[in-house]
Amino acid sequence: MSQHKYAHQGYNPELHVRAVGRSLPISTKVSVEICNFLRKRQLQNVKEILERVIKKDQAIPYKRFNMDVGHKPGKIASGRYPKKASTEILNIMKNVEANAQMKGFNTNNLEVIHLCAHKASRPWHHGRQRRQLMKRTHIEVVVAESAKIAKPTIETKKDKTEKKETKAVKQEAKQPAETKEQPKKEVKETKVEAKLSEGKQELPDKEVRSTKTSEAEKASVEEKSE
Repeated sequence: MSQHKYAHQGYNPELHVRAVGRSLPISTKVSVEICNFLRKRQLQNVKEILERVIKKDQAIPYKRFNMDVGHKPGKIASGRYPKKASTEILNIMKNVEANAQMKGFNTNNLEVIHLCAHKASRPWHHGRQRRQLMKRTHIEVVVAESAKIAKPTIETKKDKTEKKETKAVKQEAKQPAETKEQPKKEVKETKVEAKLSEGKQELPDKEVRSTKTSEAEKASVEEKSE
């Protein structure tokens, strides 16, 4: 048998696990609806959904191929209970889980990152049902460990008290720095005031000089007149 060419791009054998079902006797249109509904879900959740569909406890919503499809109970419009296709896809999910277990992955933390259905070769029916093509579909699945299911850490009273203490210590460490900065500002202000006071003291000296020059000019004028 030739090697299957997956549609998934960027496959990494160290991070991803994949499986394929070739030429399965199921409808391609129904498989497309199931794949669209189950993609980007956790593997354990996907298996539970497929088991409920087989028992007719949950319906698969039909959003694309929904011509003459009746409504079903729940938060969906048109939908059905595709038992045959669900059983085949469930078997593939179990195969992927087994492959991941062989690689050493955590099977409780797997996410379906790629799930699609493709048309396969359709041979003719034999016998009395001749001149009718069979339904054949390829299903391929790729899963990987997800970091979304990390359990949230529950804060205890000790953790809260430790956080409060660390905040108090940080605030105390900031206060001395602020107090050190205050004298610098005061020193700068005193320097500015001193400069202003010096400028004010210089003003009378200029006035005295101006008066002396005026008296000298008057004396020179009087001498010339004499």
